[in-house]
Amino acid sequence: MIETLFLVLPLMLSPGPANLVTFALTARFGFAKILPFLLGISLVYIVIAIVLGAITSRLAEQYADVTNYIRVFGSCFIVYLGVKLLRRRNRNTLTKAPSLWNGITLQLLNPKYPPVVLSVFANSQNKNTLITAAILCIIGVTGLVIYASAGMFMRRQVNVEKQLGVLDFVFGLLLCFTGIWLLLS
Repeated sequence: MIETLFLVLPLMLSPGPANLVTFALTARFGFAKILPFLLGISLVYIVIAIVLGAITSRLAEQYADVTNYIRVFGSCFIVYLGVKLLRRRNRNTLTKAPSLWNGITLQLLNPKYPPVVLSVFANSQNKNTLITAAILCIIGVTGLVIYASAGMFMRRQVNVEKQLGVLDFVFGLLLCFTGIWLLLS
């Protein structure tokens, strides 16, 4: 179990799409308003970890092309989100906070998570699917909380409303780079 934990930590705490979006949204809306969004991501963490854990070997053998299509589509979706942030013009009006469905959609289309899950299950010494899935989910949610805390720190340090253009630009570029990196890798 310790080996699985050390395998999961760097994978789930790295700045992937869910973590970067969580940081940006928390800086914009605050932690309480994005809780439904975080719950959506967390629900997908659980479902995908259990489903992929149960069928890891079969999925890799029978559906290798499908995982490539998901990776490409998800990468393009993340670039789309980044471009949308870069092109946003009306920055001074508040929009509503993201919903549970937004969190589910983001994580379902996140091309980083399924390969991480597959890698963890393929390399894990722990053969208990539920324990490995639980470790993935706990570390994943911990990562979201860490990035949300950093977003709250940002929110307190700067006037987010005045800095929205800069934040949108930085996070838009980060999302575009992340999507392109995932597409090319």
